[in-house]
Amino acid sequence: MSLRVVKFCVVAFLLMCVTGCTQKVADAGTVVCSYQWWVGPVSLLVGVGLTAAGWANRKDGIRAILFLVVAAALTVGFAPFGFFDKVVVDKDHMESRWGLWCYPTTHHVRFDDVTTVRFTSEESTGRRGRRKINYYYEFNLKSGQIEKVTADNSLMEEAAGDLIAQLQQRGIPLIKAIAHE
Repeated sequence: MSLRVVKFCVVAFLLMCVTGCTQKVADAGTVVCSYQWWVGPVSLLVGVGLTAAGWANRKDGIRAILFLVVAAALTVGFAPFGFFDKVVVDKDHMESRWGLWCYPTTHHVRFDDVTTVRFTSEESTGRRGRRKINYYYEFNLKSGQIEKVTADNSLMEEAAGDLIAQLQQRGIPLIKAIAHE
């Protein structure tokens, strides 16, 4: 594989990252937010292309072998996200699934069990001291538990309007408790 193929794969992946790749499908009161049909196949093809480029250049030394191993690991670990990640909101509940295909983050919140919802923020610090603000929905349940769901995920951002509409229809208060604006 030539450097041209590697450049193409990297550009295709970057374009996929910066374009709108979520979709919202509403059917009979149920809203499903997921990635568009092409996201999974494109990420898989880019990963396979980069892995093939590493394989073709494996005789060029340790960097090529390292590239091969990293490309293969990232392909297996992250490429399937486009096939499985989704957020579902209907009149009875909200459910979400995202993250690694083999170890996903899942949430299932029945609106009948919710007393209030707090929209909160938390500040985190990266390894190099960079600060980031993370936003969450905290569903306060009748059992006293709190189900904390990230609001920063592109799928949750797509579903936010429908989620808030369902909370308002049920009379569930949404409390804005943002410490960092």
